[in-house]
Amino acid sequence: MVQTLRCMNVVTPDYIHAETVNIVSGLPRSGTSMMMRMCEKGGLPPLTDNVRSKDDMNPNGYYEFEAVKDSSSYNEWLKDASGKVLKVISRFLPSLPSTYFYKVVFVHRPLNEIIRSQANMASKFKHDKKWAASDGEQLSKIYTQHLVEISSWLRDRPNISVLEVRYEDVINDPLKQSQRIASFLHVDLDPKAMASVVNRSLNHAVPAPLRYETIIFDLDGVIICSLPVIREAYYAAHRKVVGGTPPPFSEYQRLFGRSFPEIMKILGLPVEMHEVFKKESNRRMSKIEVYPGIRTMLKTLQDQGIKMIVATGKDSERAQATLDYLDLSPFFDMVVGSDQVDNPKPAPDMALKALKTFGIKPNQALFCGDALADMQCGRGANVSIAAVMWGEPDRNVLLAENPDYVLEKPDDLLNLVIKNLFDA
Repeated sequence: MVQTLRCMNVVTPDYIHAETVNIVSGLPRSGTSMMMRMCEKGGLPPLTDNVRSKDDMNPNGYYEFEAVKDSSSYNEWLKDASGKVLKVISRFLPSLPSTYFYKVVFVHRPLNEIIRSQANMASKFKHDKKWAASDGEQLSKIYTQHLVEISSWLRDRPNISVLEVRYEDVINDPLKQSQRIASFLHVDLDPKAMASVVNRSLNHAVPAPLRYETIIFDLDGVIICSLPVIREAYYAAHRKVVGGTPPPFSEYQRLFGRSFPEIMKILGLPVEMHEVFKKESNRRMSKIEVYPGIRTMLKTLQDQGIKMIVATGKDSERAQATLDYLDLSPFFDMVVGSDQVDNPKPAPDMALKALKTFGIKPNQALFCGDALADMQCGRGANVSIAAVMWGEPDRNVLLAENPDYVLEKPDDLLNLVIKNLFDA
């Protein structure tokens, strides 16, 4: 499922000032100055003091207002922001007084581009310290955590409405994004004039080449902790359809990654167990958990512009329902279930379907799984494979496949991606 960026519209509480304050926000070097200039060109004047002058990195100005950095002064000047637009870098958003209503245009840009832009700035203006790859790695981790926290904070604010805008969307289709912004702010802006501001040549940060442009994930045991639910549903389905003593769950577990009907065939059990198994699994959906660190990992990869795909032994309907229930769907560009290919895992068809859909070369993809079938699927599609160890896999079986990477925790995948981004 392709992510749809949120527009969080809320009702203004009675205690808030009648004035609405329009804000442009985002990380430093995310395109906030460009967005401010777009608003100005469209007819919304900026609140700025021009203390920070133009330079080679921002030849049209930074549009900053120094008082934003002093939260104790907000009540003295914030009323002057009514009818204008104010630039507030994301780390200062929590300082905004709760007695106003804010409309925030939040600009998102891939972290690797932001870090590269900051490295360029450091090389131009900070001659006393050479920018190192470790600086980029550390800053990327800080920004990742900050974005998770600020997103949560914004969602909880009844006096803030947010329109999230992607920098690359503005660059690629400035008129469409200008129309979105004008509609959101409910101000009489000129979208064509706004769009005329966008200048591709000002994209100072050339994205670092990604080692992997696409990551394919197995679902159970990698993204979600569902083993207790699978175990209970398996026994319940056997009890209702077959009766008696079922094959040990360990025999079922060693076949993880394959489709349920195929596992039944291998174990000599009736395929009729599948429908009961699905019902029993769905009934226990609330017991499924997302592994710690997964949401931050997915958010970081998404911010890097990496395409993410789920390839699971579940049927596609149940896989999508699980992702929807856990609010994970926005992270994934595609879900491939075992019912969508002629030959599910361990055959390579599921990975090949994903690659073909997006025109991805095998050497640009990484398959992350926790089962033998995952490793074999990835290898068969000629993509790199990573053995995921944070669930309950059979380590010896995975290691025997000589995976390209062994991931003990979600951060290991982030470190793999981030290190590559800043090796140059």
